[in-house]
Amino acid sequence: MDFNGKSLYLSTILLIDTLKESKAQNCNNNKINREQIEDSYQEKSTNRQEWEDERLVWDPAVDDAEFYFAFDSEIWKPELFVDNSLADVSILNDQYLQFRVENTGLVEWELPRIFVVHCDVDIQFFPFDKQSCLVELTSWAYSVHELVVTALYETVQFEEMRTNGEWTIESSKVETRNFTEVKPGGTERSYSVIDFTIIIKRNPSHYISSTILPILATSVLSILVFILPVDSGEKVGYTLTVLLAEAVLLTLVQDSMPSSSKNISYLSVYLAMTLVLGVLCVILTVLVIRVHHRSPNIPVPQRINVLMLKMCIPLSCWRGCCCSRGKKNANGKVGPNTDPSEAYVDTDDQKNIEDFPEDYLFAWTEIAAIMDWFFFILLSTITALCTVVLMSIVIVGGIIS
Repeated sequence: MDFNGKSLYLSTILLIDTLKESKAQNCNNNKINREQIEDSYQEKSTNRQEWEDERLVWDPAVDDAEFYFAFDSEIWKPELFVDNSLADVSILNDQYLQFRVENTGLVEWELPRIFVVHCDVDIQFFPFDKQSCLVELTSWAYSVHELVVTALYETVQFEEMRTNGEWTIESSKVETRNFTEVKPGGTERSYSVIDFTIIIKRNPSHYISSTILPILATSVLSILVFILPVDSGEKVGYTLTVLLAEAVLLTLVQDSMPSSSKNISYLSVYLAMTLVLGVLCVILTVLVIRVHHRSPNIPVPQRINVLMLKMCIPLSCWRGCCCSRGKKNANGKVGPNTDPSEAYVDTDDQKNIEDFPEDYLFAWTEIAAIMDWFFFILLSTITALCTVVLMSIVIVGGIIS
């Protein structure tokens, strides 16, 4: 085609008809079906292109026709391709798709096609995340002095968009720019590029019911082991079962999440935290059982008694709000337990922790009970704080991102 020193202006538009989830993703420039695999998206679209060819102008009164249809081999068309395509970087063409030619020289061409394009996936706030996908349409051989690509509309069109269960479209935009290529001799050549950007938001309903709620449930179940009586003989079996469930759930959740090493999801951090707390619960449970079954003939070291009196009982409010029930001596006060083999006995009277003298000796069964309650309060607090903080970050971050 002879450009006569002028640039040909090509107008194009991206129309979207479908948005769905699959194991591959389709991109077409006018109608899009989107699916996500790692850093690629599949979009199904239709690319509508218009340009004017002065050689195709005729008088409809003379030729008795206002328009006609032609094939690819019969008229000239611009050489365009999707620059960020991962599956197919060939020229956009179809030998069986007809062009509509108006008597004014206007040529219209609509090309439906599926493209897999590269997108930077940010899963930091998964499943409340938003993704931005870009379709780069550029000229293959013609520079900006010969071909300029412009947009018919400022946004991607969604007239035929179908509802998708996983994604909703937030917004879109169309931008034009020039890409400059430096040749080996140092000369520069610029090409016209048009960018179709689509912002989509994930619908979190499915992930809340299938991922977040089971995670929260297992994290609560793991700390309930500390209120299970030691004499039941089920503490270790219970905590190992919950830990195994957390490990299986972690595997299933990771399979449903997009793989990306650029950003770590806060939900993955929370999953790792619950798994670590599950392992910690197993270790602490074994420790409590070992203390509970320790021989009563072995005296309790004084430093352990002080630790119970000064830290564990006050911080966990064992058997009352920072108070305790104890065995009374002849003076009606809580006194030292002179017989280490004698277990702690509850009475109906409640005493403040200050009523325990520093030389008070707990039995091993009492220490195990205090440790159980202390670990329950401690891990419940840690789990609650981490859950509130991380979930707040995920939800708020997804809204403002």
